[in-house]
Amino acid sequence: MDYINCIATTNRALSCRKGIDELFNSLKQEYPHLSRLCVTVTNSAYLENFHVIDSQHTTDRYDVASMASSSCLSLMQIIECEEIRVVSDLADLRDNTRTQLLRSLGHNSSLTMGIKLANGEGALLFFNSTQVGYFEKGALHADLLFVKEVIYSLLCHDKNKHQMLLQALKLALNISHKRDPETADHLQRMSLYSKLIAELLAKTLPIDHRFIQWIELYAPFHDIGKYRIPDDVLFSTERFNTTQRAIMNKHVQYGVDIIDDVLKTINIVNSSSDEIQFLKNIIYCHHERFDGCGYPSNLTRHAIPLEARIVSIADVFDALLSKRSYKHAWPIHDTKTYIENQSGKAFDPTIVDILIDHFALFEDIYNQHPPEISRIKCSA
Repeated sequence: MDYINCIATTNRALSCRKGIDELFNSLKQEYPHLSRLCVTVTNSAYLENFHVIDSQHTTDRYDVASMASSSCLSLMQIIECEEIRVVSDLADLRDNTRTQLLRSLGHNSSLTMGIKLANGEGALLFFNSTQVGYFEKGALHADLLFVKEVIYSLLCHDKNKHQMLLQALKLALNISHKRDPETADHLQRMSLYSKLIAELLAKTLPIDHRFIQWIELYAPFHDIGKYRIPDDVLFSTERFNTTQRAIMNKHVQYGVDIIDDVLKTINIVNSSSDEIQFLKNIIYCHHERFDGCGYPSNLTRHAIPLEARIVSIADVFDALLSKRSYKHAWPIHDTKTYIENQSGKAFDPTIVDILIDHFALFEDIYNQHPPEISRIKCSA
């Protein structure tokens, strides 16, 4: 394996995931029977897929598996000790859903590597091959150790870059929400609602790992543009007149402008990247309505980005349940009825169905993170 060329190619990649793709493609040129690489990241609570490359099945990149760290202690041990585990024949493993899936896709052997990251976090690299016994080759082991170090560097760089971006965004958000009547617990809940909706949709829609990670990260920034709304409008407890409504509606454009200002200041992320566009879509489009009667662009149906459709319903769901200076908290059954009645009007019917069909899960989030200003008992 040409290590120097491999590093150069990886460094030219525009993102961590694209770097991993380039790395796997270089590795596969040398070892053509490699068939899959799954990079899983973990913290003290969860272990979840970060990126999947599967030459046997292109849709496997939508495998958004997530599990509690406490339920996979053997894998956590591999991370802690940075062990290497080889399974020469997957048929020898205890027959479970994961093994059945891999074998059905044509993967017949595996090698797993653990990576320790900072602050108690870690990663697992799951390599697969179509051939039984493929990972018993010494030369392959040496090259995989090199790949492990490159992926470690990519993950660290990605984490540092995101920490800088999120710190800058959170600073802007904190400034914004010192003036905004919305509370921090509202932002936490609607972030969790958004992630849950995305995870449930991923069972039937082509939603990948990064979509779920991004929507959890960026949902709280949906109203960051309110920072630039005048106090007499932002803190009004009366119904807006036409002029006030026009001023308030500008917060979506102001939000996009704030993101651009942040990016110019820190200069670490490509402002045209998919990730930044995802964030801007949430900010700019979360007041669009499925029926086309929203703002700022009167988008309809699936012309509204999926991430914005998700955040829209998560935001309204929690806002209705929460007390504000201008309204009382709604009872849970009234909130549920309103969401159902707005299916196909304000909200995407598919997302409404997801929320209603799994309503208890959303109630659990609400009860685990209740509003400090008004703790409401949720009971359907």
